[in-house]
Amino acid sequence: MTVGSLGLAGCSLKKNNDDENVKKLKDNDYEGGYSRAIALEENVLALMDDMKQNNGKIREENPNSFWLTDGYQDFVTNFMYSQIAEDTCLFNEERTNWDTVISETGKLDAVFTEENGENSYKLKNGVNIVRNEKDDYSIYGAKTTGKYAGSLEYRVLYDCDKDWAKAVSTLTLEGDGAEIPSITDDMFEYARLTDDTFAIQTAKERLYIVLESVDKDTDIRERKIKEFYYSRLTLDGARTTFTPYKPKPEADEEVGEYNAENAAYNEKMSAYPEINEKGDFAYQYGENESVFKKNMSEITPEWVFEDKSLQQAIVYKGGNLVVTTYNKISQKYERFIYSRGDADEKIIPDIEGMVNIKNLVGVQEVKKTEAPKTKEKTDKNDSSKVDESSKTEENSSSETDSSSQSDGSSQTDSSSQQPADSSSVSDSESKADETSKA
Repeated sequence: MTVGSLGLAGCSLKKNNDDENVKKLKDNDYEGGYSRAIALEENVLALMDDMKQNNGKIREENPNSFWLTDGYQDFVTNFMYSQIAEDTCLFNEERTNWDTVISETGKLDAVFTEENGENSYKLKNGVNIVRNEKDDYSIYGAKTTGKYAGSLEYRVLYDCDKDWAKAVSTLTLEGDGAEIPSITDDMFEYARLTDDTFAIQTAKERLYIVLESVDKDTDIRERKIKEFYYSRLTLDGARTTFTPYKPKPEADEEVGEYNAENAAYNEKMSAYPEINEKGDFAYQYGENESVFKKNMSEITPEWVFEDKSLQQAIVYKGGNLVVTTYNKISQKYERFIYSRGDADEKIIPDIEGMVNIKNLVGVQEVKKTEAPKTKEKTDKNDSSKVDESSKTEENSSSETDSSSQSDGSSQTDSSSQQPADSSSVSDSESKADETSKA
């Protein structure tokens, strides 16, 4: 399995009894929350590797033809990768002092550091790391270049009462883009919902995990997974839950007077169709989708699969692992099913129903909304008239109803990948019907 991880060499949590690692898991600070998120990630990866162990035996017996051998099914996942989590993983209150936090963070390969010799890093000029108060930190002075040239501001927070951790970076564009709302550049969130239930969200991913209950205090690395639900957005596709910018009216509808200020703002926003007036970015989750802005009762398995522009959706329940993944080559969705020998296979249809392939849209482009064009008033006696033909129909980007896809009104552009229907699921699904026993 090819894996991208939350952990860096300087932050990763190895499964051993090293005093420092054990302490991190118990620490009531941001680094502790990060460490517990890493432990959950590693538990999930270990479970998936265990479910796929039959592949190794098949490859050994059929080294030249294992790909089409019955029972062989494999998939790639870049599971729980977050640059901002890696960049902020050393912020703590209990393991070290603040000067050490700054020193250690400056040595990471981060967005706000630069090379300082071979395999060595230092903070970039102008970068300032600040401890606002206990469990509240900021990073200022990081810069971006290219189309999104501007300045980044980081906020790193931890709730010591609930075991919640959050890191978010906000981008403010420069030049003509300065008037555009600040954009969520990157995000990492970890939340303990109950003693047995946890949620993790990054800019691209969501994970909801339920552990088997225990009757005594237990190292989180030793806790068994009861079930988990995971999704990852497509690499380049727009979220179906993204609402494009709705242009401001360029004329007063009552008097027909041209509004130059609104027109100028619409023009600036038109250069960034992937950004809306709330600072949402079309290709990833942002501050407005924060776990902590919701009622915790809303964070459920269904929340994980809320968006339909998914690269991957994985469910483990009742000893069954059901994987739905978007094949970038065929541009169709595939499904893989793995089951333990003692699995309850009767629930597989219910698990499959949680991620309806027909409702997934693959990679879709950002829908652009044109500004309503109204001619500047020239006739005093015709001041109440507004060109009706200029009014643009409001975009409904979140609509993923399967009926709209089947009649040709799919959210996917005609030149983009189309959502898979029941006939477009590849051989992987038919092979999966002969459920692989781990």
